[in-house]
Amino acid sequence: MPRKSDREILVDPPSTFDLHGVSKSPSIPKNPTCTGLQTFGRLKSWLGGDLSSTSNQLRDIYISIAACLAAISFALLLTIFFGPPQVTPHGFLVSDFSSCSELGKKLMISQGGNAVDALISIVLCLSVTRQDIISLGGCGAFWVHKRDTDSNCLFDAMCSSPGLIGNDLQNPAQTVSVPGLVAGLKALHDEYGYIYWSDLFHPAIERAEQGFSVHPDLKASLEKVAANKSHPAFRFANNYISAVVNGTLGPQLELKKTLKTLAADGDKAFYNGSLGESIVSVLSSHNVVWKMVKDLGTYQVRKPQHIELGLAGFSVYGFPTPFIGGTLTTSVLANLDLLNHQRPLNARKLVQGEAKELSILYHRLIELNKLGSAQVSTLGDPYDSEEGKTVADREKNLLSLSARKKTVELVKDDRVLRGTECGEPDPLLFVAPETNTFVLTVESNMLIASAALTLGGTTFGSGIVTPNTGILLNSAQLLFSSSPTSSSANIAAPGRRPLLPTSPIFFETAQQKCGHRFLAASSGGIRGMMDISQVLTSSFLYLPNVSCKGGGDGQSSDQTVSKKLPSTSETTATYNPAVDACLPLNDSLTLKRFSLELSGREFVVHLEPGFNRAIGEELKKIGHNVVYDTSAELRPKVAAVGWTLYTTIGGVEKKTLDDSAWF
Repeated sequence: MPRKSDREILVDPPSTFDLHGVSKSPSIPKNPTCTGLQTFGRLKSWLGGDLSSTSNQLRDIYISIAACLAAISFALLLTIFFGPPQVTPHGFLVSDFSSCSELGKKLMISQGGNAVDALISIVLCLSVTRQDIISLGGCGAFWVHKRDTDSNCLFDAMCSSPGLIGNDLQNPAQTVSVPGLVAGLKALHDEYGYIYWSDLFHPAIERAEQGFSVHPDLKASLEKVAANKSHPAFRFANNYISAVVNGTLGPQLELKKTLKTLAADGDKAFYNGSLGESIVSVLSSHNVVWKMVKDLGTYQVRKPQHIELGLAGFSVYGFPTPFIGGTLTTSVLANLDLLNHQRPLNARKLVQGEAKELSILYHRLIELNKLGSAQVSTLGDPYDSEEGKTVADREKNLLSLSARKKTVELVKDDRVLRGTECGEPDPLLFVAPETNTFVLTVESNMLIASAALTLGGTTFGSGIVTPNTGILLNSAQLLFSSSPTSSSANIAAPGRRPLLPTSPIFFETAQQKCGHRFLAASSGGIRGMMDISQVLTSSFLYLPNVSCKGGGDGQSSDQTVSKKLPSTSETTATYNPAVDACLPLNDSLTLKRFSLELSGREFVVHLEPGFNRAIGEELKKIGHNVVYDTSAELRPKVAAVGWTLYTTIGGVEKKTLDDSAWF
């Protein structure tokens, strides 16, 4: 485990560079011109004469010095923009199991793997050790940001419907979609992997061969499902519990063999070989017909373009549909920015924590999330041969400035939107919040990477394990709407991908090439995405109790770095404090948050224990149905990793820190 002294990378703000790109490192001169002046003095001494004696000598020397300085400046510019960072490389890794995060860290340190290599290795490890949330039979989305080109690459590996779709979703086999995870990992490695594909499997193979200590969250999920006879994974959970001895699960030799096959043969074995045949066979035994070539053999990983909008001087990027968490969060934050310009709030009052002013900001976030959840409910699979173009056009329209202006006009600061005023959000978006997870990795050299992972609509997926392979199959067909509205496109059809209310979120300073660049992710489905919007709003606008804090480990402490309050006339129309300063992610993550429950046609606003009651009472005055929760047990995990200039930062909550690794 890392020592506390190793955790300096968590500290905001960075110590080696300021936000204007000026180095404070002793390894680089603060002023390159000084080097030139010292050279001139040495030249004079070396020549041993008076250089002013002839104008020709002076001219030649000045020309030489100018040429030298120009060359040095040009070299420095090339180094700044295209060269490696001038700090010791290090990284930060976040997942839902510390053991897997540590193995990813080891792969980076001992084998020279990059952030993408580590992410793939961690996902494979989780597929062995956290089968409540992901397995080789699951689905995913992957995001990679590359420093030198300032580019983002997205991989859509969402599960897709088979060619023949059944209507009996009480049959677990009919809830299984074509898995996308393995194909997604292979596509990711083909483009960004540094070390051999087969080497990434060693940690997962080792866990499958030797066994592992059962994670507390996995234990809780097993006990919950094992007590529910109607759950599709009831038998799976009870068999799993029976195999656990003294908190440890023994060897999974069939899964070990499968991992070795994938390591040697790549994804061909899964989609065109023996592993795929075993999937077809087990589903056939449950009276579900899949075709090897038509269903598994035609699966494609898609590479969509990201969505880009903005808030408070930051550009915010997300996945497009079917990963509608990206559409929701980017639009909510951008629409909040519109409101904050049209009806500015007093920045000083927000920073000082005045309940009335803050309640208006929270009210706006709540209303925009209500409207946004209804808007994304109309989306579907943009690659579908029948509905794809309609879906893509619909998403493009709802993100357009004209449509967003109409959306923000619906939000009034003195009343709450009721019933049909919010549109028709799909209730499915607000259930099964525990069925997705994420992985985040960052290195100081070049890459930030993220994975959004799911087993579908239920914990442990369908509960069906393919014989002789150990592959647990998903239940992604349950993510299609069970009671679609007239405008819904999230309806099961051959080859179609269902909606998933999650997405990695990338954000960066809009006008600074080397400012803040981060990837954020969450668990908890749509609730986790709403949490990301609250964390980023707090970080970008320095809401109360957030600031950049020191103390060695980067977590919240009693020692607050002083910050200058905005003037009494400053408003949210112009107040962008985090753009030219530090980004207080860790403190923003500690703030208490709201969540939304869809009850019939109305929304209930849940406030976490410790949420400012004065703000809660102000929300009640506006008209919200507020409930003060007594437990924060279901609070989603939120984290972000990235760079401020060349300093690597990990923003994590205290409970997530235990499952993280850094060096």
